[in-house]
Amino acid sequence: MDDKNEPEQFRKLFIGGLSYETTEDSLKGHFEQWGEIVDCVVMRDPQTKRSRGFGFITYKKAHMVDDAQNARPHVIDKREVEPKRAVPREVIITVIYLRKILNLSMPLFYPVRDLGIGI
Repeated sequence: MDDKNEPEQFRKLFIGGLSYETTEDSLKGHFEQWGEIVDCVVMRDPQTKRSRGFGFITYKKAHMVDDAQNARPHVIDKREVEPKRAVPREVIITVIYLRKILNLSMPLFYPVRDLGIGI
């Protein structure tokens, strides 16, 4: 598949547990060994500009996410971090909303077809 047709959601990793000293350069420097990175961001508090302890890596191709995941565990700035496939915010909000209105106590990413509702 041409990388222009691979949606960003399949090329993006959430990286949790970052050291507060981790920068975009050190994050990118670690993860670029599994492929070309097109975007790298460490999330920061808008007021203090201090790292919030997580960030995102977006690869050029989706298979690079798998390659990075298969190389776990990852240690950046002397701290083991937790990479996970990024989930679009809209999906998380929708699932939380459905759980709330249906009063469900099930895993966050439960297959919608198994909820028993006609969506």
